[in-house]
Amino acid sequence: AVNDFDGRQLSRDAWAWNKAAASRTHSVYGGSNELRKRTVFELREDGTLRREVTTTYDSGEQPMTRAEIYCDAKGRPEKELVYDADAAEPKYEYAYAYKYDAKGNWTEERKTRSIVYNGNRLPDTQSAPDITKREFLYY
Repeated sequence: AVNDFDGRQLSRDAWAWNKAAASRTHSVYGGSNELRKRTVFELREDGTLRREVTTTYDSGEQPMTRAEIYCDAKGRPEKELVYDADAAEPKYEYAYAYKYDAKGNWTEERKTRSIVYNGNRLPDTQSAPDITKREFLYY
């Protein structure tokens, strides 16, 4: 918990582990102990990340947004779906692409956005892709 000088709670983090479901939950609470954000990490049998679901809440603990990230066998994100509140259909879909070096480490991650409209995915021409580059020094 994070408190101010008078001892009032500003925020609180809580972690939970569910062994039967092989999942971890990270919850973030606000100043009046209201739920602000919850992230559920679902793991495979070998311990790699299978799916991550993050939900943000307003001050009345009503869902505002939900993001689902699906990962490959090594736990790297492959696809991300972003929903508004309790919508059944995602608003956006992000696709991830990677470039690798000779040792198998990714050196570039490219995240491109598509707009989902009536079940159709349209490339978002108004947003640039997010590109993350990394360099490794082997010796």
